[in-house]
Amino acid sequence: MSPSPLVVLANIISSSASKIDDYCMKNNVQLPNLGEPFNPQAEFILFHPVISEHASYIVAAAAQMSVLVKPAALSILTTATQFHVTSALGVANETHTAEILREAGPQGLHVEEIALKNKSNPEKL
Repeated sequence: MSPSPLVVLANIISSSASKIDDYCMKNNVQLPNLGEPFNPQAEFILFHPVISEHASYIVAAAAQMSVLVKPAALSILTTATQFHVTSALGVANETHTAEILREAGPQGLHVEEIALKNKSNPEKL
């Protein structure tokens, strides 16, 4: 009996992650750490052909896996409400929130403090 599509997709993700990890270990490089502040130089490695190829397999398999395990109605609801992301990015851009957080450093700021600095309504941030 053949493995289910879910297992096939999980294997693609696992295999591609291992290939990325092997490349990084052999070349003494690290992928960006989600626990650290954003660093554009750290993301440079993601453009390497070996890493970007296997990353594309991971992303494609993960997207297909999501469709397999997520109810269709929930997928439609998620897609229909994604416009909020664009709106939120617009507010963050217009209020210079990224610059305020960059100045605050890794500890960040409470939304009330950000609102004071950019003279905005904290409920909209």
